[in-house]
Amino acid sequence: RTTALLSMALRSAGFLDFPEEMDVVQQQLEAQEARLSRDEQAARIKQRVATMERARQQYTAERGETVDGGKLLGDTSADRAAIQQNAPVYIHLADLQFNSREFGRRVDPAEPLVRGLQKQVGRIVSMRMVQRMYNLLESGNALLLIDGYDDLPENERPAAMDWIESILQTYSNNHIVIAMPLYGYGRLIDAGVVPVFLRPWNHAKRLDFAQHWMNTWENFGRGKLKIDPMQFEDETAFHMHIAEETRLQNALDSTLHTWTILDDSPANQGGAMQAYLLERLPEAEEILPDLLFMAATQLDTGYFKLSHLVARALEAEGLRALPDEEENPEIQEDADADDSILDAYYDEVAGVRETPTKTEDEISVAESPAELSAADEKITRQRQREITREQSQHLQKLVDAGILAVYRGGRYQFRHKMLCAYLGSLLLAEADEGVLHEKYQLPDWQYALRYANLHRDLTPLVIEQIQATPDLLHEHVLSLTHWLRYVGEGARWRNEFMKYIGGLFVAEDQYTVVRERVAAALLYSGDRSATVIFRHALKNPMSDVRVLGCLGVGVLQDAAAIDALAKLVIEDAVEDVRIAAALGL
Repeated sequence: RTTALLSMALRSAGFLDFPEEMDVVQQQLEAQEARLSRDEQAARIKQRVATMERARQQYTAERGETVDGGKLLGDTSADRAAIQQNAPVYIHLADLQFNSREFGRRVDPAEPLVRGLQKQVGRIVSMRMVQRMYNLLESGNALLLIDGYDDLPENERPAAMDWIESILQTYSNNHIVIAMPLYGYGRLIDAGVVPVFLRPWNHAKRLDFAQHWMNTWENFGRGKLKIDPMQFEDETAFHMHIAEETRLQNALDSTLHTWTILDDSPANQGGAMQAYLLERLPEAEEILPDLLFMAATQLDTGYFKLSHLVARALEAEGLRALPDEEENPEIQEDADADDSILDAYYDEVAGVRETPTKTEDEISVAESPAELSAADEKITRQRQREITREQSQHLQKLVDAGILAVYRGGRYQFRHKMLCAYLGSLLLAEADEGVLHEKYQLPDWQYALRYANLHRDLTPLVIEQIQATPDLLHEHVLSLTHWLRYVGEGARWRNEFMKYIGGLFVAEDQYTVVRERVAAALLYSGDRSATVIFRHALKNPMSDVRVLGCLGVGVLQDAAAIDALAKLVIEDAVEDVRIAAALGL
C-alpha cells in the first residue's frame, strides 16, 4: 500500500507515468461489438451508458448526495486529471503524535498534519511551509496521501481515526487517499469514503513479476543467472517454476521467495527473512540481542526509543538511568525542538490552541534513583552520556541500512512489520506456555506467532482455540489458517485442524458468509489439503458448496478436477454451479 501511495505521489508530481493496462474483458467486448451493425453498436453503447447512469444515481443516493449530471461512475479520466494537477502530500500517521497537546476539539486538523510534515524538512523550510500548506488545503489543490494506520499501536488507532474523519470533514474539497488494512475502515465508509482494493496478482502478473526479476538479477551484483539443467529443461520452465512457487503469496513473501530461488538457496519463510536481514545488515547476528529487544518493545508498546536502549545498557552495568537526560538531537530528528519558535505561526493561521498538557514525552523515563553521592551521580551521568552517544550511532546505522524508520518524538519502528515479527518469533522459541497465551491475546504479536511455528510446536495453543466457544464468524479459528504456511508437513496439529476446517466448510447449517470465509481461508493457507477439500466439494449435494468448490479448484489450478468441472458445466441442474464450473475451468 505504501508503494501504491508513493507511486501516486510521483505520478502527481510528473516524475512517473504508467502505460494503460490491457483489459482482456474490454478487448473481448470490443471484438464482439465490431461484428455488429452500426445500429446495433449504437444501441449497445446507449444501453451501457444508461446502466452506468443508473449505477451513479444509486451510488449518489446512498451517500445522500444530489445527482447533478456530473461525470459517470467509472469514468476515471477526470480523477486522473485532478490527481495530476494536485500537489502530493504524503504523511505517515506515526509522525502525528496523538497523545500530545496538538490534538483537541478546537485544533484545526491541519495543524498536526503540518507539524508531521515539518519533520521531513529542515528548520527554515519548516517555518515557511506552514502558511503554504494551509493555503493548499483550503484551495482544494492537495492530493493528501495518508499512510501507516496499521503500523500504529492499538491504543492510538481511535485517535487516528478521529483525526482522519476531521480532516475529511474540514478539507473535503481535496483528493484524499488513505491506506487501510482489510478490517477497521467502517467509520470511513460512513464518512463517505469509497473503498478501493488493490487487485490481487493473477497468474499472468506473477509471470511478469518472475520475468522482471530474472531480467534484472545481474544488476544486483548477483552474477549471471544460473539454471540447473537437471531440474529445468529451459529458462521458460524455470520462469514457470518461480510463478508457481509464489502463487497466493503476498508481495513481500513473493519477493523474498523469488530471491532465494534465483540465488539457488531455497528456504522457508523464516530462512528467507533471515537472508533479507543479513543482506541489509551483515553484522545482524552480532547485534541480535539488541534487535530482539527492539522487536519485543515494539510489539508490546508500538514503538521503541533511544531511552529504552540506554536504560537497558545501563542496567546491564548495574546502573540506573538518571532523569532529565536529553536524547541525542542528531538522531532524534524531531520537529518538536522548534515548536516554541513555530507556535506563533500556528496561533496566527490556526486560531486558538488547546491548553498545553504534560505529555508522555515530557515525563522522565525513570524516577530519581535512591540517594547518590555527588561523585557517584557524576560518574553515572557521564556513563549515561557515553551510552546515549553509542546507542544513537547504533540506531542511525540501522536507519541508514533501511532496517528502522524514525518518527516524531524520537520513536522508532522496524521499517517492515514482518521483519519485526520474525525477530519477535525468535523470543517465543523457548518461551513457556504462559507467555505464549499472553502474546496470543495481543494483536501486534499475531505475525510473530506465525513465524513461531518454525521454531516450536504450537499444538496446545491450536487445540485450545478449536475447543473454545466459537464466535459467530469463527474468526478465532480461521485466523490460524495463516499459520499453515509456516508449519512443516509433520506438525502435530495440522491434520486435526484441517479436518475441523473442512467440517466447517461443508456443515449443512452453515451461514453462507461463514462458508465463504472458510473457503477464502483455505485458499490462503497454501496447504495441500485445501485442494482435496475443494475437490470433494464438487460432489456435495448442497449447491453453494459446489459453487465454492468449483471456484476453489480453479484458483488452485487443480488439473485433476478438470473432468469433474467439465461435467458440472454440462449436467448440473443449478445455473450458479454451471457458471462457477466454467469460471473454474
